[in-house]
Amino acid sequence: MNRIRQTEIDASKLRYPIIIPLFYNILELMIYCYRDILKKKSYTVGDYDEDILRNDLINSLEDNKKRVRPDLGFRSESATKDKMTSRTKGRIDICVIYDLRLRGEDDITFECKRLKNNGKNQDYIKRGVMDFVSGKYAEKLPIAGMIGFVEKGMITTVCSDLKKRIEVKTTNIKGNFVSEKIQDDFGHSYKSEHIRKKRLGNIAICHLIFDYTRIISN
Repeated sequence: MNRIRQTEIDASKLRYPIIIPLFYNILELMIYCYRDILKKKSYTVGDYDEDILRNDLINSLEDNKKRVRPDLGFRSESATKDKMTSRTKGRIDICVIYDLRLRGEDDITFECKRLKNNGKNQDYIKRGVMDFVSGKYAEKLPIAGMIGFVEKGMITTVCSDLKKRIEVKTTNIKGNFVSEKIQDDFGHSYKSEHIRKKRLGNIAICHLIFDYTRIISN
């Protein structure tokens, strides 16, 4: 793995300082697995959905987790619960379990969304980014991740549109949707910082946008 770069994420909100370097190592692992998927997988329109794209990524993460820590666990559709009502608030796409002694609310979480030209970008914001901002997910942590699977169109156009939607149309934003270099040879990683309710503390979201257009056919 490449050397971990400095980040502005507020480590004072973390009970477990190990989580920031681990989080960035996991981002690097995800980029490695994305490239592995490009070599090994192909999809046909109509024969796959978001779950399949996510699960193939999870399978690759499990197969290659020894590059970071062999004791990591990657789970899909992990439920988040409301302590007051005991109701399920939602199900996170990728939950990274790094210490079995800790409660689930301390797990590192990622949401995944399909991106197709600009048609699905608003869903990426409303049912992805804003679920972290509202505290539906990552309630106890100041960091989280978004994974975007670009199915059709130019990845640069998609990323520019996401930037505009986050900076202009999304409320409770702190700072800009800016490039966050995870690896020198990967050009579509970003970070956005968001204001949350005081009891939650602010959150920084790292975005990995993966170009799947060359492995998806009609």
